[in-house]
Amino acid sequence: MKSVRKRILIHILGSITFLLLPIIFSPHFSFDFDFISTSKFRHEWLYFFLLLNFFYLTYLYLIPRLFDKKKFMLFFFSVLLLYVLISLLSSVGFSDDHSKVMVYGKIHQHHHSPLQRTILHEFNHHLFKFLIVLATALLMSINNKLKKVAKEKVDAELSFLKAQIKPHFLFNTLNSIYSLAIQKSNEVPQAIALFSVMLRYITNEAHKNFIPINKELGYISSYVGLQKLRFENTVNVEFFVEGSTDEREIAPLLLSTFVENAFKYGVNPEKKSIIKISVFVSETEICLTVFNNKVADPQTENSEKGIGLQNVKKRLELLYPQQHELVINDENDSYSILLKIKLK
Repeated sequence: MKSVRKRILIHILGSITFLLLPIIFSPHFSFDFDFISTSKFRHEWLYFFLLLNFFYLTYLYLIPRLFDKKKFMLFFFSVLLLYVLISLLSSVGFSDDHSKVMVYGKIHQHHHSPLQRTILHEFNHHLFKFLIVLATALLMSINNKLKKVAKEKVDAELSFLKAQIKPHFLFNTLNSIYSLAIQKSNEVPQAIALFSVMLRYITNEAHKNFIPINKELGYISSYVGLQKLRFENTVNVEFFVEGSTDEREIAPLLLSTFVENAFKYGVNPEKKSIIKISVFVSETEICLTVFNNKVADPQTENSEKGIGLQNVKKRLELLYPQQHELVINDENDSYSILLKIKLK
């Protein structure tokens, strides 16, 4: 909605600026604006007004209906017809002295009809402006198509990446609940309740490009709670959020990927594990830090870990180009990440 309002505002400001050009660049410009009442100025301003209407007629109708459908002959015939029509309309009601020329100190009258004189004058004086407006309409239309194609490509890639994430989420979470059931833990009902919250998030929010940060953090909180139930006292988890998250949005399943990796590769039920998760939200940025000590065998996990990391890096590049910073610190006995994202 904001982008639509922005485009409308740009078009309004552009139209006003275009209609001001005859005033600003008038050779007879003066701050008393007496030149506005002259026939020559009114003729020039009317031509600009008609050109503006021609631009939107071409941009909104002729290009989509004719040019894009490869009806080039009909398109160029329509443009030529509009050129002649604009040339005629812009001269109606104005005195025409263009048929007179000075030869040897005397004024001679051209023997052309009014229609011929009008078209010849407009061809000499306004064709260049007409062609610039036509070229602008074509270039803007082509630019919009390129943006649309690029957006469709990004959306397709994001859909593919999210499709990879969802099975990963389901497998890991069901595996956690299965582990509790094997242990005949009394926490299974609570685990299922947490899982239902997470599943609702996945089905209702994950398909969106951006969601409120609160919902992403709520998902992470449920995930952390589920993992605490699963591993009980074998893992020491620190998780805190600082800053206001109201009315701020982020891409879904982005922060949570790093948290899931910390539990997947940093927890061993037979060893004491440490995981630290912190989120700081400012007016313009969100900062995530995740730390875990290494307890898994890197030789058996590296390939899967590499796939997950490449997935999230790709999403960051698509959704936040040059608006994020990801620092990975991979030590012998610990693994940590620092992710900063500029909020839109």
